[in-house]
Amino acid sequence: MASLSAMLPYESAGIYEQPKQKFTFKVPRVVSDQKAKFEQDDWFKKVTRASEGRYTGHRERPMEERRAKFQSDLKTNGRTELALTQNGLNLILEFDISPNGYTARAPDVDFAKEPGMPGPSRPQVHLTSKSIILNGVCVRWKGAINLESLSGTGAIEFDDEMAQEEDNRLRQQLEYYNQRLRDFNDRQKLYKRETD
Repeated sequence: MASLSAMLPYESAGIYEQPKQKFTFKVPRVVSDQKAKFEQDDWFKKVTRASEGRYTGHRERPMEERRAKFQSDLKTNGRTELALTQNGLNLILEFDISPNGYTARAPDVDFAKEPGMPGPSRPQVHLTSKSIILNGVCVRWKGAINLESLSGTGAIEFDDEMAQEEDNRLRQQLEYYNQRLRDFNDRQKLYKRETD
């Protein structure tokens, strides 16, 4: 039979000792100067160039079924999976879809014919994704995918609107942590005064 002291690892801790304060900090979602990182970082310079993108969903299915699933996912779910072949980046993109087709701005998923193109329209869809955070920077993918070959071209671009929202969240988060640290230091000083 094991002794009781071997079973209780915290036996030596006193009953009246003050518990230690723990701080947990969340890692910020974005960097402090997103625009500068987007413009100066070599990796972002590569992905902002127009490059080939391929639909990667349902790879095990026949091509006809993949075409139907690609269009269905865009129209009903507002999402798709793309691989940017030039730099090996795989993305799951989401889009704003309006059930009645009426939006105040240009649609994120547009199956309409390209303006100014003579002759029959090319079977492609124009996409502008919702904002995503890549390496601490708010960006979106914008391009066109051919509905027959399920490949096309596009590029990653900086999203000013979402970057501003995330900067505001970052400032609020930093202010909250600074306030918590000030409160902790004040409590520590008060505790030391009381115990001395």
